Amino acid sequence: LEAEASLVLDARTSPETGARHGVPRTVPVAHAIERLVTTAGYARLGGDMDHARALLDRAARVLDETEGGRESPSFTRKLVLASRIRIAEIVGDVGAAARDAAAWLPHETDGRLAAALAMRVAEEAASRGAGREALAAVTTATQRDPMCVPARALELDLLADAPDVLPFLDRLEGLEPSFPTAEARGRAALLGAFLSATRARDVERAKRALERA
Repeated sequence: LEAEASLVLDARTSPETGARHGVPRTVPVAHAIERLVTTAGYARLGGDMDHARALLDRAARVLDETEGGRESPSFTRKLVLASRIRIAEIVGDVGAAARDAAAWLPHETDGRLAAALAMRVAEEAASRGAGREALAAVTTATQRDPMCVPARALELDLLADAPDVLPFLDRLEGLEPSFPTAEARGRAALLGAFLSATRARDVERAKRALERA
């Protein structure tokens, strides 16, 4: 498969070489990319992550050359990015996974997929202690998919760790009516009351939260 991809790519740069191997220059680049991605998948299954990543990097370089001016990623580029993200996560390279997710994110129209990409960016930023960057990414996740529970949970965690408790209280109170049970809404209100009294020093807000609880 890798050799087939090379033949197609060689034919595009050298029609004479392609003619010698019986490969016309008109064979789509996507044909070669598909072969590279498939070979990378086999390499991953065989445990050869370095080879898999090298194949996908090669596919990405080919796409850079052929789609350089494109505003949004093609289906083929999304396939390459998804494969790169998966392998990067397997080998524990969360930075590489986040970079590919960030490159894909602005162009993704599916809300749930966009939220998943944004969560990769947010979690990587949080692991570096980049709170503002993580919060910006997780806010994107909640905007693109308001029902993304992991994004809501991470958002609250990040806000809770911030020096200013008011954004956390505002978000908690905003989410409180959406909690599915009265018990959950009551716990959220009690937490809001405690933080309003102890950190925000806002007695009236604490009283209102206790009334809701």
